[in-house]
Amino acid sequence: TQQRKFMSLYIKATNEAQIENDDKAIDMYEQCKALNPEEASVYYELSRLPDHLTPERWIAQVFTSTEAMRGGVVKRQIRDIERLAGRQAFLAEVERRGFQAVENGRHLVIFCNALPIRRARR
Repeated sequence: TQQRKFMSLYIKATNEAQIENDDKAIDMYEQCKALNPEEASVYYELSRLPDHLTPERWIAQVFTSTEAMRGGVVKRQIRDIERLAGRQAFLAEVERRGFQAVENGRHLVIFCNALPIRRARR
């Protein structure tokens, strides 16, 4: 039902907000608003998040994630990169940090280290 979908999305949004994935939380709360515009708790939760997630802050969040700090791999949807930071600014930061990125379908995969990338084959 629609109420079940709302609750599931609301819980996921709250979890994202708790781990400071503000961009995902905002997107999910906005979807909650569309499903149930009368639900006051959605507006309250949105008010607790930054009014405007600046491109600089969003980029900083990506590269200060646990996985990035460990030299691992992070993946973001290209539409999110373009909407929240701008493709050029994001890729400039990838390059500035000495990282590499590959595009596959609707995702950009960032290798948060300077190690060579090789295509795996059998």
